[in-house]
Amino acid sequence: MHEPKEPLGAFQWNKGGWFGALLGGTCWLLIVAVLIAREDPLAGGAVFLCYAVSILYGLQLWMRRAELRPYPSIQKLIAVEGLCALGAVAAVHLRGAMQFLPEHSRVPIWMMYGALLIFPALLAKFHLQERAARA
Repeated sequence: MHEPKEPLGAFQWNKGGWFGALLGGTCWLLIVAVLIAREDPLAGGAVFLCYAVSILYGLQLWMRRAELRPYPSIQKLIAVEGLCALGAVAAVHLRGAMQFLPEHSRVPIWMMYGALLIFPALLAKFHLQERAARA
């Protein structure tokens, strides 16, 4: 007896899309970690840890794609990336490590926190896309 097929949603497993989302949401963490690690190893290490957690979680989801549905998986990935980004920004902020970034890269700390709104915005956008595709 076959289980009923789940209706196709807006999201399907796709290597380019998955790794684009994974690298797009995390590569800045690696750059920031490298830029500040020399002057503040603790802050650089904290940011690198946030990067590593996101990357490893994304790879783990990808390797389990045969058993996972794509939409909840991309939502989980974006949520983890957002939480790790928040942790990284907080580490840079609390350690005062913003000063160790190149001058042209420095922005007010409120702007760094504000930029994190991209993650819940993506969660909402993808939710609407998935809902529309299933309707």
